[in-house]
Amino acid sequence: MITREAFAILAIALGSVSTLHCPTNQSCNCAPSVDGGIEINCITKNDSSFLVNIQQGQFIKIVCINSPEWSDFHLDVSSLPEFKTIKTMFFSRCDLPTNNSLGKITQTIGITGVEKLVFQSYKNLSFALVKHHLDDFENLKSLSLTSNNVSYADKDLLAGLVNLTNLNLRDNNLHQVTGFFNYTPGLQLLELGDNALQSIEPGTFDNLKNLTFLNLWKNHLTEPRSGIFDELVALKSLDLNMNYMVKLPEDIFAKLENLEVLNLSRNNFTNLPKNLLQNNTKLRNFTLFDNKRNMTTLPDAFFANLTKLEMLKLKRNGFVTLPEDLFWGCTSLININLERNYLRTLPRYIFRDLKGLKIL
Repeated sequence: MITREAFAILAIALGSVSTLHCPTNQSCNCAPSVDGGIEINCITKNDSSFLVNIQQGQFIKIVCINSPEWSDFHLDVSSLPEFKTIKTMFFSRCDLPTNNSLGKITQTIGITGVEKLVFQSYKNLSFALVKHHLDDFENLKSLSLTSNNVSYADKDLLAGLVNLTNLNLRDNNLHQVTGFFNYTPGLQLLELGDNALQSIEPGTFDNLKNLTFLNLWKNHLTEPRSGIFDELVALKSLDLNMNYMVKLPEDIFAKLENLEVLNLSRNNFTNLPKNLLQNNTKLRNFTLFDNKRNMTTLPDAFFANLTKLEMLKLKRNGFVTLPEDLFWGCTSLININLERNYLRTLPRYIFRDLKGLKIL
């Protein structure tokens, strides 16, 4: 039995839907969604449809079913003033528009001033994504283009996105990104994980003086060059795990004086340069586990005098011995994980300065 209160809530929800103008030249069904928003299903030709989910004050999500054509999309919610505050747009399983931009499509709906855009096609876009697809997003701050199998992107793809701070290109097939960030000096977060980058050309990141977070995990990097990170003066977190790196230049991190988190796990190192971390005096968290080759040991004093260092994950690297001065001067170290190595003994004074160590 429906209570009076439940009936009142249902009436209010249905009343909101009734004010929404569905396209008159299509079959569109409007109904309240289970998560408190509105769901609109616009069926087009060839059993295709646009499924639109609207969450008041939060986001609009368009899911494309069976590749509908954007020329058949005419939904307008501009008559609903409560939805004009929406700043986030999602496109899922959709084709790229042929003669239009995603920004124009968003404006067609009646939404302006979008600050966050997510486009996930789960298709092979390869070379298809070009600048005009991202036109008309002057206020955009966050862009996610994950899971599109993009192998090449035009250098000017981001040219109109002068306010961009967050960029997520994870799970594509990018082979190179040279010149790609010349138009985005305000970037603070850059996700390039799960791509096919074999190298980073000098100058690629030089324009990103405000970048604090950089992910390059699960690429095909083997011997990254000296200097590629030198201009990332604000960088705090760098993830290079799950590559094929066999060696690193001793000075590759030398200019990263604000670096706090570094992950070098699941690579092919046999050794690391002794002074690799000597300038990273703000480092708090260092991770190196599951190296694909046995490293047998680390250089003398490798972590010495990193006074901010709190956590070390060093499991499954094939270590047989460790130098006695490895951790000397690491007065803030709390947690060290050395499990599943081949260590039978440790030097007597290896933990000499670790007064705050809690987990070993």
